[in-house]
Amino acid sequence: MEELSVGFLNWPKWENMPKIGVIGTSLLTSFLISRLAPQAEVVVFEDGPYGGAWGDRELAGKSLPKHNNIIVARSNSAEKAMPLISEELDKCGVDHRLQKQALRIADLDYVPEQFISGSFGRLIGAILSKPGVMLRKETASQIAFSESSASINGESFDFVFLTPHSELQALTINGTPVDTNYDKFKSLHLRVAFDRKLQEVPLEENPDEVFDRVSVLDYEGVTAFSGRVRRERKRASLISLLQESTFLRPRLQYANGTDLVAFPTPEWGWK
Repeated sequence: MEELSVGFLNWPKWENMPKIGVIGTSLLTSFLISRLAPQAEVVVFEDGPYGGAWGDRELAGKSLPKHNNIIVARSNSAEKAMPLISEELDKCGVDHRLQKQALRIADLDYVPEQFISGSFGRLIGAILSKPGVMLRKETASQIAFSESSASINGESFDFVFLTPHSELQALTINGTPVDTNYDKFKSLHLRVAFDRKLQEVPLEENPDEVFDRVSVLDYEGVTAFSGRVRRERKRASLISLLQESTFLRPRLQYANGTDLVAFPTPEWGWK
């Protein structure tokens, strides 16, 4: 989140209103759009549900986050910006919490001392509805850059912002094609909404043989579980995942009348 603290809280000003192309609608990208919209014509390319993994989806009759995502710092300097990020979310009316708790995350050398949790889908939707923002429901597949211009699918822009997960079919820089082939791995997540408030688990790595990362968080009175299925267990049946998860199984007694959903595919219903 270091880019969020520096690049978005202190955004430059332009004398003339530029035309800017943005690919994707994640939380971080939406903050970028929010900063750009008052002073630029922003065209957003999104071929899926807005928000990506940070968006909402109905679960147990309520709109809840697709995943129990949290915001953490990746460095000490970014750690100092966490209260500022929380203030920005307050200004946007986002129901969230800044909590002090050290979290050890497998792919981070830095140990964050605090985290922000919340439901960010409505914020993303509100940002995309701002004046000056045009949402294009199409894939930004053809990108070209030169020293003086940029284009998406043949449309010219003054600036183009790409995300690390932009699924580009063709990228050209100064007339030279760039190889955009890469290995893509889709994670599989299970969610459960409980009918009572349970003890929160912001993040736990390797809790059992079924999930390599789990989280239990409360959203406006609804407690939700999100677990990322281990790669070698992705083809296992739903029943075996439930029966063999030592983390989830004791909590299932409180999941009466809720849905159990897997992401991205397949999806199962459970009541």
